[in-house]
Amino acid sequence: MFIREVNHTDKKNKTEYYTYKVVESLRTERGPRQHALLNLGTDFNLPKDQWKDLANRLEEIITGQESLFGYPEEIEILARRYARKIIRKQSSIIPKKDNTSSGYLPDYQTVDVNSLENEEARTIGAEHLVYHTIKELELDNILQDLGLNKPQVETTIGVIAAKLIDPASERATHIWLQNISGIDELMDTDFSHLSQDRVYKVADRLLRL
Repeated sequence: MFIREVNHTDKKNKTEYYTYKVVESLRTERGPRQHALLNLGTDFNLPKDQWKDLANRLEEIITGQESLFGYPEEIEILARRYARKIIRKQSSIIPKKDNTSSGYLPDYQTVDVNSLENEEARTIGAEHLVYHTIKELELDNILQDLGLNKPQVETTIGVIAAKLIDPASERATHIWLQNISGIDELMDTDFSHLSQDRVYKVADRLLRL
């Protein structure tokens, strides 16, 4: 598992920007292949000399291995955050069995509900409705036609959603996008490193459009 930097060029204004991905190597019948596990977005700013430590710790968490060495706090926090995203992304719903079919055997399990814990719970209901409406209206394409690149479009949609769902100041919008809402997961991006300055710039630009 490793971190990959990907160079992009905006087709509208020819500007370059970078995105970052967590990638794993797989052995297949056709030989080694690489598979992207998670898009880290454009605001991933961990120094490059720490990427290997992050990838190693991330793999340890996902595979349930105990760490032989301690990692810096920043590495640990990022690894746990990204591990949760990868696990959620890879999880699937088990098809319901038809209890009238032959060979059906119920499988009951006992769970101690007092032992259940939530980590970084996010709101998603209203976000799903707003994001679906934005896609139906093709607002993302309209914003691209106005000259916004992909990171700017993502932030703009996030700000619009925030103003519709929980209207407040730009500072409060920044907090909402980073810590409360799960809209970035719907968009397959990551607002955990979104800067407050970008939110202010996007809000100002929306007023001019």
